[in-house]
Amino acid sequence: MKEWVRKSGYIYLSLSILMLAILFAVAMVSLFWTEEKASNTTVGTVYLGDKSAQDYEISLLLGISEWKEKANFRISYNEYERKIPLDIFEFDVDTTIFNLVENQKNLAIFSLSEPYFSEFKTDIENYFGPVIYEALDVEKLFNDILYDAEKMSLQKTYTLYSYLNDELSKTSLNVSKISNIHSNDINEIVSFANEIHIPANERFSLLDTIGSVNLSNEQMSIIASGIQSVIMPTSFSGIISQQYLDLPIWSESGKNVRILQVSKIDFSFFNPLDTDYIIKIEKKGINTLEFELIGFPFISEFAIEAVLDNEISYQTEYLEDETIGPDTKNVIIIEQEFDTVYRVLEKEGQSGSLTIFYRTITHPDGSSETSSILQEFVNPQNRIYRQNTVDKGDN
Repeated sequence: MKEWVRKSGYIYLSLSILMLAILFAVAMVSLFWTEEKASNTTVGTVYLGDKSAQDYEISLLLGISEWKEKANFRISYNEYERKIPLDIFEFDVDTTIFNLVENQKNLAIFSLSEPYFSEFKTDIENYFGPVIYEALDVEKLFNDILYDAEKMSLQKTYTLYSYLNDELSKTSLNVSKISNIHSNDINEIVSFANEIHIPANERFSLLDTIGSVNLSNEQMSIIASGIQSVIMPTSFSGIISQQYLDLPIWSESGKNVRILQVSKIDFSFFNPLDTDYIIKIEKKGINTLEFELIGFPFISEFAIEAVLDNEISYQTEYLEDETIGPDTKNVIIIEQEFDTVYRVLEKEGQSGSLTIFYRTITHPDGSSETSSILQEFVNPQNRIYRQNTVDKGDN
């Protein structure tokens, strides 16, 4: 009997300990769940899980103040950025607390504050220009900015390309013409390469782009020369090219690029912008091609200056020609002591030159910078006379 009582006591004790353990576990789980639930309450980046409801307002005001000091919101276009002043956001603490849901991430409620908002819109128009501003979806842009402010994001950059009317990407930026081209060359160029794509943030190579097209070296050179003429007054940089030392009939200063496909003599440059551009090539008359650069407008201004760095004098050549006499048209007669020289100008001479092209960029803030972008060397062209020297004793 005593043995049974003792065993019953052990069983009771064990059950009591088990029940206490279960109750303790339930209490701990309940406490953990409560703490976990409280720790998830945030507004933007402001943690409220360890705050009482009475402390929400002061915690939020301090958190918003710190966020405005640290956050960096910017608008970008081409190579330019404009900082968004966070004073345009007016924090509504009462509405934020009223809408707050415990144990989840909440948004900080802002409104756009006047007059700061109006000043900022004016600043955008003045800095990026009226053409960009008029094509801008301002409502969509500022809705996105406001949403990121409500999340209290720290770093945001808004690329204006995403908010501009697509028609703006079809803007004609620069136009140049090359004349005195053989009609056959014009027809083949227009047939095989009437539109050339310049990708964003890449080095453009003419041989990589259209090198597989069946065009001659001279036709490729005409294309390269036309492209060079329309990209010089742009942000495109790092032009690598080779020139003709003796100019073809269609070439001129600034439109002188030579391509040799087998030797891999290429024409290339870098597009540092975040958007693609197009070179459109059209036939304009029997012997003329027009090159047009198309894409989103630039907001800086460009000026190109060609500076003659060195001039190389030409020489004069005299070629004997017994057919020239006193009756030859435009003959120049030079009487000397023992002979008479009958001379006709065959070709005018032209000095050679080293020309440096400088580009001045005026930025939206009014500052400017000038740098050399291209050097062009051209051989002198000798002056040539044909002449006949007749000994006076022969007369």
